[in-house]
Amino acid sequence: MKKWIWITLSIVVIIAAGTWINYSKQPKGVEVKTSKVQEKEIKAYISTTGDILSKDKQQYFGEQGIVDDIDVEVGDKVSEDDILMRFKTAYGNKNLRSDIDGVVTELNVSEGQMNSLTQPVVVVQNVENLQVEVQLSKYDAPTVKAGQQVDITYNEKVYKGEVSSIDPTADKNTSNIMGTNSSDVYQNAYINIFDPKGLVIGFNVDVDILINQNDKTSVVPIESIVSDNDGNDFVYIVENGKVVKKDIKLGIISDTEAEIKSGLKKGEKVILNPGNDISKGVEVVIVPKGENK
Repeated sequence: MKKWIWITLSIVVIIAAGTWINYSKQPKGVEVKTSKVQEKEIKAYISTTGDILSKDKQQYFGEQGIVDDIDVEVGDKVSEDDILMRFKTAYGNKNLRSDIDGVVTELNVSEGQMNSLTQPVVVVQNVENLQVEVQLSKYDAPTVKAGQQVDITYNEKVYKGEVSSIDPTADKNTSNIMGTNSSDVYQNAYINIFDPKGLVIGFNVDVDILINQNDKTSVVPIESIVSDNDGNDFVYIVENGKVVKKDIKLGIISDTEAEIKSGLKKGEKVILNPGNDISKGVEVVIVPKGENK
C-alpha cells in the first residue's frame, strides 16, 4: 500500500514540476506588436474622381432662322473657319463657321428646322487637348493649389498631370432623394494631363492630388498614434521591456503613416494598436511578427 502512495506522490511531483517549468518559460507581460521609427519619404494625397473634358470646347447657337444646310456630322473633324451649317434668316443667308480645330461632338438641329437659340446647334471639341475636372469639398479645397502633382488612373493605367486652375467661387449641387432636397457645395479644379493619349472625353477617372510631402523625415504607422480627450497626440514605446509614454508633434499624415516632427528618435519601437491594457510602466513582450527590421 505504501508503495502505491509513493508512486502516486512521485507522479504528482513530476506533473507539478513540469507545469512549473512550462509556466516559468512563458513570457511575462502583455504581448504587443511594434514598429521601429523609420526615416523615409512620406506623401499625403487627396483622392477623388473626375471627368475628362476638352480644354478647347465651343458651343455654337447659330442664327435666328431656318437651318438650311448642315455641312457636318457627329465625329467629323473640322478646321478653324470651316463651315458647320447654313441658315436662312430675315437678313439673308448666314454661315456658321468653326472657331477651332476639333471634332464635332454634338448636333442638336435638323435641316429645315427653325432654330430657337435655346441650346447649342453644334458643339466642336479638341479631343486631343484634354483636362480633368474635379469637384472639391469645402474641407479639401483649401489644401489644393495650382502646380500640385496629380496621378490620374483610368483602366488601371496611370497618367501624370498637375493642377492647372481652381474656380474662384463655389457651386452648389441640389438633388432630390425620396422627396428630400439636399445640397452639396463644391469648388471646381482643373487638371492638366501631360500625355492624354487613350483617354476619352466624358469618361470618369480616379484622381490622386499630392498635397504635401517630405523626402526624408521620421515616420511611424498611423495605428500607433493615440490622442487624448484634449487632442494631444502621443505614442507608447517599449524600453527595457516596459511601456513608456511619449508625447509627439505630428506633421504630414498619409493614409497609412504619420510624420513625427518631435518626440521620437529613429529606431525607437512604437506599439501598434495599443489597447486598454497598455499604459505607462506596464511590462510587455514584443511579438516579432509585427516588428519592422
